[in-house]
Amino acid sequence: MSLQLVTGNMSWSRRRVMAALAGAAAILTSLSRAAQAEAAAAWQEYRNDEMGFRVEMPGAPKVEEQNGDPSDPFIKSVDAQVELNDMILSVRCIENRAASSADDQYKMQREGMAAGGMAVTREEARTVSGNPARDFIRESGDLNYIYRVVNVGKRTIGVSVFGERSIHGNPNARRFLDSLTLLQGGR
Repeated sequence: MSLQLVTGNMSWSRRRVMAALAGAAAILTSLSRAAQAEAAAAWQEYRNDEMGFRVEMPGAPKVEEQNGDPSDPFIKSVDAQVELNDMILSVRCIENRAASSADDQYKMQREGMAAGGMAVTREEARTVSGNPARDFIRESGDLNYIYRVVNVGKRTIGVSVFGERSIHGNPNARRFLDSLTLLQGGR
């Protein structure tokens, strides 16, 4: 098909071409902004006032709550998880029967991940709402994660991202991890 058949005998002046290009650019920009707004709107707050935390998640999470038996070391746990592309983003809060130090929690994390064949390759000190926290990071070819944990009294709150190596530079993973905030008054 020739361009002549599509455009007819229309005369394309430079002004007309520039106007058409500007119009096309405006349409593409508005479509791009609409797509960005839709993507931004998909993020929502997941908040648990009882356990004392909030986090932003890309969509409605699947939430599971469990109450511990009297013989369990925990009173209650809450897990919320959502998938985004090739990543699993989750937040987990455990209320323990007794308080433990952050160092004890960090040691259990290191030992547990190593025992499961997923040893931490790097750790980084962090803060969450002014409280000391730590990132446990595993960078490997087939199993990658970032786990941020903060210990507050009897509660241990962690957010994690599991996925391919690309999670380590992914802005959505960073947004999720950095959104963890402690609330006043939780149990």
